Amino acid sequence: MSSVVSVTKRDITKGLPDDPEACPIARAINRLVKKSVGVQVIGDDGVEFTHKDKFYVRKLPKKALNFIYDFDTGEAVEPIEFNLNIPEALLK
Repeated sequence: MSSVVSVTKRDITKGLPDDPEACPIARAINRLVKKSVGVQVIGDDGVEFTHKDKFYVRKLPKKALNFIYDFDTGEAVEPIEFNLNIPEALLK
């Protein structure tokens, strides 16, 4: 199911560079999924969801990848929104 991921100023302030579970994008995605779902931004292209011994990988759009690169390299970033296909069973 396509969901809108909204990365807020708070996500940016509280997010940690180079931390796949606490970066601003992971924080924003975590608001959309059940608490039992693990969210981890992986490599330079996607996000991994773990739930009940199952793994799901989804590619991030270019806009999100550019945001990650800028954030991780210390560049100033602004809040963004993008669509992500999150499995319906994982959503709140």
